[in-house]
Amino acid sequence: MNPRSPSEAIAILLDRYRKLPADGLNEANTRIQFVNYILEHVLGWRIEDFNAEEYVDAEGASDDEKKREWLDYHLRSGETIRLVVEAKRIGSTFSLPANRVQRKIPLRQLLKNNSKPISEAIRQAQKYCLKVGTLGFVVTNGFQWIASVAFAHNVPADKIQAAVFYNLEDIQSNLQEFIDLLSPPAIADQSLMTHAIAGGSLAPTFARRLNQLLRPGEPQGKNYLAQPLHVLMNICFADLTDADHAEMLERCYVSSEAADGYLTQLESFVGTTLPHGVAPAGKIDRGTFDTGPFTEDYRNAGASVLLIGRAGSGKSTFLAITRKRLEQKFGKTGWVLLHVDLYARTQTHATNFDHDRMIADICGDLLVQAEERYPNLNPFDHEHLNEIFAGEIRRLRTSLSASARSADALQLRIDELIQGHIRDPHSHLKAYLGYLRRKNVSATILLDNVDRGTEEFERVTFQLAQALALNTKATVVTSLRDTTYHNGKVLGFLDVGRHIAFSVSPPPFTEVVRRRFEYARERLRVDTRLSVRFERALAGMPSERVYDFANILAEMILGDNRDIQECISFLAGTNIRRALELLEDFSTSPNTDLDKLFQQYQRAEKRQRFEFGTPIDAFLRSIMLMRSLRYSESASRIANLFQVSQRLLVSHFTAIRILQFLSWRANQVRETMDIPVDDLVGHLGAIGHSSVNVVEVLNHLGKFGLVVSLSQPEPPWSRKDVVRLGAAGRYYLDELMYSREYVRNVVDDTYLYEEATLKSIELLHHDRDKAWPQRAEEKAKMLLLYLARREHEELNRIGISASRPPWLKPVIEDIGTRQFGPSFAAAFRSHQGPSKGAGSGSVGQTDGRVRGTKGSRPPPRG
Repeated sequence: MNPRSPSEAIAILLDRYRKLPADGLNEANTRIQFVNYILEHVLGWRIEDFNAEEYVDAEGASDDEKKREWLDYHLRSGETIRLVVEAKRIGSTFSLPANRVQRKIPLRQLLKNNSKPISEAIRQAQKYCLKVGTLGFVVTNGFQWIASVAFAHNVPADKIQAAVFYNLEDIQSNLQEFIDLLSPPAIADQSLMTHAIAGGSLAPTFARRLNQLLRPGEPQGKNYLAQPLHVLMNICFADLTDADHAEMLERCYVSSEAADGYLTQLESFVGTTLPHGVAPAGKIDRGTFDTGPFTEDYRNAGASVLLIGRAGSGKSTFLAITRKRLEQKFGKTGWVLLHVDLYARTQTHATNFDHDRMIADICGDLLVQAEERYPNLNPFDHEHLNEIFAGEIRRLRTSLSASARSADALQLRIDELIQGHIRDPHSHLKAYLGYLRRKNVSATILLDNVDRGTEEFERVTFQLAQALALNTKATVVTSLRDTTYHNGKVLGFLDVGRHIAFSVSPPPFTEVVRRRFEYARERLRVDTRLSVRFERALAGMPSERVYDFANILAEMILGDNRDIQECISFLAGTNIRRALELLEDFSTSPNTDLDKLFQQYQRAEKRQRFEFGTPIDAFLRSIMLMRSLRYSESASRIANLFQVSQRLLVSHFTAIRILQFLSWRANQVRETMDIPVDDLVGHLGAIGHSSVNVVEVLNHLGKFGLVVSLSQPEPPWSRKDVVRLGAAGRYYLDELMYSREYVRNVVDDTYLYEEATLKSIELLHHDRDKAWPQRAEEKAKMLLLYLARREHEELNRIGISASRPPWLKPVIEDIGTRQFGPSFAAAFRSHQGPSKGAGSGSVGQTDGRVRGTKGSRPPPRG
């Protein structure tokens, strides 16, 4: 009989247990009558998930001996939900207190201070976990259940706890706790790991970053042109959406001709500007207003148009150039063009706000703009108001009695009606747009930066745009991110069937830079006021020196050497604004060595080479250090992949493992690139990373653009959001973390859990007998040796290489060997083994010689 609930199943088992013979049951009957029953009917594991009698290579067996050991249960549900269960016969009583004392007992205490059946069963389960690559285990004799984990990163063995359920009555009394610990959803949520490591182990008190031990200081003034270059960069890279930049907008705007190549190379949403699963949108030609949402068909019929693109892809700039060209083509007759930028509004970033007030503010701004720009169609003019509200006035006249229709009384009532409508900007705007329609004047409304707001803000704005388009036949263009479009379609808050979607592709930033430089040079030549400001910033230095640097910068970005181009492109993704900011950071950083750049440039000119090979390291140094003497992640645009917590002992490699998994996932032909955060947590949890740390590191990577999301553009992300590897994340994984300059800088800002390594790096930093380049190299090597030891320990805890997931690859030894040659590998091997620092040592450490498992299953044991 199948029980109807877990509580009924436990009641059946209690009755069955009381009727057992005095000598109990053998192991096979224990499993059939008790363990199977609890796994299926109490905890919710399916029978097909049991994988009973799975076998593994025995300890020390050679390939010729083919000696096997059998694993009682290897519970597996999906890719990440796994649990090893070692079952003993029901008469094999575990030596536990007769009455429940505490739920948590240190695992080491169970191994040392209790009966032989417990210690043997636990050691056997731990061994199996390491061989099959599964984190959690249970040992049970059918009515007593002990659960824990075989390993956890940076958690010493004596800190790992076991959850103990003393008998079936204990399970019955605490049934929900039992289910919340060992059911498939609980294993997926890492409840067992959280319980076993009790929040993790505290980091040692000496854990510090080198920056915390050194005095703050100012960088050397290697960039003596920083101030005039700041002026030049402001000219070159200002936003083009203000009225003050009308000329620059016209001359520097990049049309879509080159954008397709940029997308092919750099778009993080590969192959399209829209997310997977979203119907393709019409492509806007950035160079003309005769295509897209501004053609005659749309202007006459009216439409709600969605202008879709990634952050920084040029949506606002596209709308700015569109406004300018439409005004040039149609002037102010036969066309009313209104625009509102929603970015600066207080409601934009608020989660709770007055919807009606926000709509009234937007409509009021549009009416005021119409008053200022179109005096012949002024929505506040008395004569126009009588026409705007002609229908309402006509209905008023009809409703009045003959005695109330005297001229004075009627005019008073009409004035009251008009004033009442004027006090409601939404009603006033709808009536005004209807008035324009009756006069055969096309109306277009541009709502920019809607995507900068919260989901509630976006939803309310969408509804306003759709209502205006449907009720007034105006063309309403709403600018939003592709992720917002995707979520609106999937979640239903945006009725995309009533919208027309167009996508805006970002231009290649090299073309943007080229046009901006050309424009800035001409502006400095012809604009007297700007020239005076520039001369003041020079402070007596020749302006030719600045122009020389501009030539160098242009050659770096526009020349044949693609290292820096690719670095900027991948770090910025499709965000042109961010790409320009990176260039400005390099140009104005005091760490940019101008004399060295000039010398390299002059040597290249003498050799008459067309390529100016500025080292990528020089560029990285400036954008990593920014305006500081040493690298600090909090003040840099570059993330530290090796950073850890100062409070809790966590892995130095959580960020790298996240990127490795997302990269592997993106390369799986039959898998979507997007993965729920919940699933990512499960995959990382299966190799010992706690859910709290994974989510924290994931959000940190999102802040730097290494990971992106369709469901929520900006972190923090919830466990239900979906994420994918960004263009920057792939660049970090494939290129940046192997860079010599990257490692030389992050060493100053990485928390270290080994006191000896921390002190050695600090002493080396102050060793004046060695030149600074040599000290920097040796510091980087010390950091990599420390990280290589930590990575080796972690991989040993996870188990044999055959049981590791295919995406998990060691990286530190490879980084060190690339930078320092075979000597690094030799130095690492000489120190290979358990680290002496805090946090080393954990249950399940091996020497790396445990043999692999085989994939097939034998017949059950006789």
